[in-house]
Order: sequence, then C-alpha cells, then structure tokens
Amino acid sequence: FSGAIEPGKEAPGAAQPTKVGIDIIFQKPDQQRIVATGAASTETTALDGYTAWQRVQEAQNPDRWKLTVLGPELIKRLRANTWENLNFFKDIGKSGGTVDVVGPATVDGRPAVKLAFRHDASIVFFRYFDPETGRLVLTETQQGGSIREEGEIMVNGLRFPQKTVEVAKGVDAKGQPIERTTVVVFDKITVNETFPSSYFETPLLTPPNQPQASPSNPTPAAASAGK
Repeated sequence: FSGAIEPGKEAPGAAQPTKVGIDIIFQKPDQQRIVATGAASTETTALDGYTAWQRVQEAQNPDRWKLTVLGPELIKRLRANTWENLNFFKDIGKSGGTVDVVGPATVDGRPAVKLAFRHDASIVFFRYFDPETGRLVLTETQQGGSIREEGEIMVNGLRFPQKTVEVAKGVDAKGQPIERTTVVVFDKITVNETFPSSYFETPLLTPPNQPQASPSNPTPAAASAGK
C-alpha cells in the first residue's frame, strides 16, 4: 500500500502538521514493514516473524537514527495486524485465534452482524458486517477505538479501501479522555509482490569505528529506510 496520512486539524494559531507519506508491506506468513516519511524524520516499523523493531531517522541528517527493538506485547499486536491484512478473515484458527458470532447489531441506523476476531485475550477486533451484502461496515478495537473504510480500489479482482479513518481513544497528561483521528488515503496498491528478507530483518548497529551508510549507498548493516 502506498499513500499519505492526511494532516489533522490543529487548534487555531498552532503550527499546522505537514503531509506524511506512507508505504505498507504485508508478506506471508508473518512479515510487515511500515515506512512513514515526514518533513522532519522517517519512521520505519517492521515485523519479522517473532521479532520486531522501529527506527527513527532524521530527514536532514540520515546518519542520525535511533533503533528500538520492540517487546512481546507489540510483537503480538503486529502479528495479529499482519494476519488481518493477509488472510481476509479466513482460518484464524491456524494462528491460534478464534472467531465468534456476537450477534445482531446496528451501525449508523442500519442492521449489522457483529463478529469477534480473537487473536489473544488482549487482542480482539470486533467487526460489523452488512447481513445482506457481507460488506465490512465498521471495526472496533478492544480499547474502544474504531476503524472505517471508505472508497474502493480494485486490484486483480480484489477489493481494497481507498481510505481508512481510525479513531483511537486514550488519556492526556492530566488523565482526561482524548480521541485522535488518523486518516490514510491510498493512491497505489499492488498484490503478490515478493520482497527480500532484508526489508524485515532487524538492522545491525554499525561498529563505532565505521561510518554508517547513507541512503544512497546502503549496506546490510545499516540499510536506508523506505523501499
């Protein structure tokens, strides 16, 4: 998936956010790579089976970057997210999860059927489908957030959303509830590409006596972010 994260609405007088480009790769059985490229930095998050990492690289000085190895809980969530995007709701039992029919529901005044896709006790996606067409109309997370898909891009007979709108709920520094909306608009989607294992493997740290590779001349020890 290639596209952009739409700038959010800020308070009057606040600096307006800039557009962030985004590239997302899912590859069977359990690899994922997301690259978000903004004016200040490029953030790469990747999953490779049972390991995952995140790297933040300065835009003006690509030799300056920070690498974080992600922990078990985030790895489990990335694995669940990868499964959701690659398997089209089918055979969750093969990955140790279950799907349960919660029952009839209503979304935006229209009837729906609610299903619970359970990857783990703490990782559950509640999905609402139109009972007549089977169309997905809403996804909710266990934390109370929501994901809606809008528009359509057809690729090799497969139907993908042209836009996703995600609302995440949390609390601010004062403990007050807040919501954050992230809108991603895709302009290109391809299927059945094959990507090298180096796209997902945890980068090695360059020895102190050696310079880090620049994006124009990457090495396996310090590959540049992005495709």
